Amino acid sequence: MDSFVSPEKQERIKQAFKELGTHLLTPVKERLGEEYSYEELRLIRATMARKGEE
Repeated sequence: MDSFVSPEKQERIKQAFKELGTHLLTPVKERLGEEYSYEELRLIRATMARKGEE
C-alpha cells in the first residue's frame, strides 16, 4: 500500500473518513484538498472496508 499512497496521506485520509463517513468521497476530497486524488481515496476506503475499519 505504501507504494501507492504515502503513510502520511493514508493517515490523513483515514482520519477524514472516520470523521465524515465512508459513503461519499466528495466531502472527504473537499476536506483534504487537491493534493489528494479520488483514486487514493477509493484505495484507502477499500482497505478500511477490508480491515473492518469503517
